Amino acid sequence: MMEYKNDRDCSYWLFTMHVHRREEFCRAMLERGVEVSVSHYRNDIYTIFGPRRKDLPNVDKIDNDMMCIPIHAKLSDEDVTYVIDAIKKGW
Repeated sequence: MMEYKNDRDCSYWLFTMHVHRREEFCRAMLERGVEVSVSHYRNDIYTIFGPRRKDLPNVDKIDNDMMCIPIHAKLSDEDVTYVIDAIKKGW
């Protein structure tokens, strides 16, 4: 976990995490009413970077199992607990 400094604030939006069997996780969360997404993609998929694409196995792994869950300011404590419980139920 990151260390947070007391003299700074963060503008939370999404929490990015690694998930095994991402498609199953996504389906289970959506069935439970938790909106999840793949919000970030590797840059080298875009044509401007095409000629520079290299074999990057760690980037491939991150790209294949990264998932974002909501963690924004409009979530109540109950909403956060609901998301946590939905994840704990498994997929």
